[in-house]
Amino acid sequence: MYHLLGVCLALATLLTVNALISLLAAGLWRALERPARQWSAATRARLLFALRTFPPACALAFVAAILIPAYLVHEPRATGEVVSVKLAVLALLSIIGITLALWRGFGAWRATRRLANDWLRHAEPIRLEGLPIPAYSMRHKFPVIAVVGTFRPRLFIATQVFDSLAP
Repeated sequence: MYHLLGVCLALATLLTVNALISLLAAGLWRALERPARQWSAATRARLLFALRTFPPACALAFVAAILIPAYLVHEPRATGEVVSVKLAVLALLSIIGITLALWRGFGAWRATRRLANDWLRHAEPIRLEGLPIPAYSMRHKFPVIAVVGTFRPRLFIATQVFDSLAP
């Protein structure tokens, strides 16, 4: 019961801290949305990325650095304490949220992989001076310029865009 209680507490805390900090991040974005219209697209993108990733990162850090060590040090191993229904529901909601996030992430990865493979089949490699990643020119109905990949990034440029660029 000691380990089950610890896991349920960690999951419930993860969900709760993530939800609270997400509310704060949403409020911060509401306050900054109007002034942010004057900022560059890159600055807005960085801010939105930070507001999106900070809540789960902070929740993970809190659980890993504070809750788990405190639980291991201060919770008696032999106890009659059981997992309450409320704690179990919070832990279950946390598991569902984590599962959905992983499922969406895997789906996005698969879709991106299929898209990149399709683009590679119809693309021609090009050499761009000073570019450390592979680049490809492709025929596409939209003016696409895309970097695809985190560990092995590749640059895809639609032919009409590439032809309109100066060296």
